[in-house]
Formats: sequence, structure tokens, C-alpha cells
Amino acid sequence: MKKIRKCQICSSYTLETEHCGKITVSSHPSPYKPQDKYAVYRREKRC
Repeated sequence: MKKIRKCQICSSYTLETEHCGKITVSSHPSPYKPQDKYAVYRREKRC
């Protein structure tokens, strides 16, 4: 089963792994874990 991915160039959603000549990224957030030490850094990077 394919999951929805997002193109970082044109911000469109697709099922393909490549769009606009670049590799797409997962549009789903990473899983939440209360004991995650690096969650603060990951949230800063995504914004």
C-alpha cells in the first residue's frame, strides 16, 4: 500500500516517489514517543 507523499518544490501531494524532478517526502509526521530525547530538535527542523 502506498502512502501519500509531498513534493517540496510545488507543495503538491502525490503517491509517486519522484515529482518535479526531485524525490518526494512523507507527508506523515514521525511517531510520538514520550521518552524521545530529540523531539525538540526534530520539531525545530520541520518548521
